[in-house]
Amino acid sequence: MRGNRIPLDTVSCDPSAWLASLAKHRFVRTERYHLNYRPTTTGATLELYDWVADPAGTRNLLASRPDVAADLRARLFRWASGDRDLVVRDGVLAPRDPTATLACAPGT
Repeated sequence: MRGNRIPLDTVSCDPSAWLASLAKHRFVRTERYHLNYRPTTTGATLELYDWVADPAGTRNLLASRPDVAADLRARLFRWASGDRDLVVRDGVLAPRDPTATLACAPGT
């Protein structure tokens, strides 16, 4: 196994374990801002914090700073594009091969 990737053939044909390895919370941070990306079953949620003005991270600025959120989200997606198992699909990080989990499905 390389890095934090879990190849499908090492999870005893448990596609949910492989998908769970891809569905991780991720973040990107600059000196000032921090964007959290949290996958959900229906997409993903984003949270944006200003660590200079709000070091405790109590105020989500996503609605008031969509420009910063869009820039950081683009940076996160560019970074994730280097992961051989991920792709940006419909605005969220998703398995590059959407049929990969079918390899262990009954009857295949």
